[in-house]
Amino acid sequence: PWQGERVWESEELEMKLIATCSHLGQVTFRIILRACFGSEEEWLVQAGIVTELGQLEQIAKEANEFMQTKSG
Repeated sequence: PWQGERVWESEELEMKLIATCSHLGQVTFRIILRACFGSEEEWLVQAGIVTELGQLEQIAKEANEFMQTKSG
């Protein structure tokens, strides 16, 4: 477990991922998507995902495999 938030934000600020972990190992991801600069309409979508600390390695592996198949 870790304390505080771990944050990643895209350069264009259209996507932000925030991860927190409780002292019991419950990990919460908050994903925020927003309209890109120059968009005619403003919009914002937020979603949360909760998982366990021990599952992060498998989630990362599956996300990496997904991204590789989508980019290839």
